[in-house]
Amino acid sequence: MTANFFTDLPAHLHDELTTTLLEAADVRIERIVSHGHASPEGYWYDQDRHEWVVVLKGAARLRFEDEVLELQPGDFVNIPAHKKHRVDLAGGALRRSDSDKEGFDHHMMNAIVIYLSIVFVMSIVSFTAYGLDKRRAANGSRRIPEQTLHILALLGGWPGALLGQRHFRHKTKKLSFLIVFWCVVVLHVAVVGTAAYAFFGNPLQKATNQG
Repeated sequence: MTANFFTDLPAHLHDELTTTLLEAADVRIERIVSHGHASPEGYWYDQDRHEWVVVLKGAARLRFEDEVLELQPGDFVNIPAHKKHRVDLAGGALRRSDSDKEGFDHHMMNAIVIYLSIVFVMSIVSFTAYGLDKRRAANGSRRIPEQTLHILALLGGWPGALLGQRHFRHKTKKLSFLIVFWCVVVLHVAVVGTAAYAFFGNPLQKATNQG
């Protein structure tokens, strides 16, 4: 008599479905069907028997005290007896757990603070450089190379450079200089926009979901 793992699979489940397929003196084979279920918060399995787990469809994330395993179809793992573990996700596509998301948010926030600090410092340097170059141009002394001004903008000083252009009325007419400068600005805006999207998500989609 034959059977199939994928027969009689329910379309929707409120709780995880466990079916015993074979049970003998020293072995029990179970089919567990899960639709994104996870262990209760703070609960850890501590079993008397070894447990061999294989993922046939979907995905699973198993959390141990010392590591986290992400399993895809075909992956299997042997869990020794009394090795504490919990299920962060089973049955659905893998997504970040709350702790992973908190770690990601923490790193993103640190990156934002570091970027803004660099922009602040380099903007002061860029603004000062534009003022100094404007004075040297008026006095006929040695100028600051345009390449240096572009490098300062690229290193994060583009807001200060933009303010310096407007305040000192300097470098506002030379087209070749402005093309390079605005390419630098677009590059920074694109990087910041991408990071903001990754951190905050799509605000339009969130508004639609809330509505």
